[in-house]
Amino acid sequence: MRNFRRHSRTAVTQYYLSLTPGAWKTFNTEDNSFWCCTGTGVEEYSKLTDSIYWRDNRGIYINLFIPSELNWVEKGLQLRQETNFPQQPGTSLKFTAEKPIELAIRLRVPGWLASAPALKLNGKPLEATAEPGGY
Repeated sequence: MRNFRRHSRTAVTQYYLSLTPGAWKTFNTEDNSFWCCTGTGVEEYSKLTDSIYWRDNRGIYINLFIPSELNWVEKGLQLRQETNFPQQPGTSLKFTAEKPIELAIRLRVPGWLASAPALKLNGKPLEATAEPGGY
């Protein structure tokens, strides 16, 4: 089975890059073919760290559920995320601040969730307004 598709009217090729170690494209030629995904396809997984957290002047967006740490020097804030997702549901967030600060925390709620998640603050249930697909 070939891993590409050619559009019949425009002759544009759509191809898929196998990420299996040692795999190669079966439809190229040694000297006359090049596709950007030869390099960037491998790079994409390392770029996940670019989007774990976003921030603005109001606060922080938590986009991905990945064990990680954030050090926001300007705010004197550290955030540590611990999770075994997707093997186990849930994630734990620990905030440490040099001094009290006001901070909007926007936690991404994946669109595939059947309902709003259960949130706890210091072990106590927390009211949440976000629906799947939002923050």
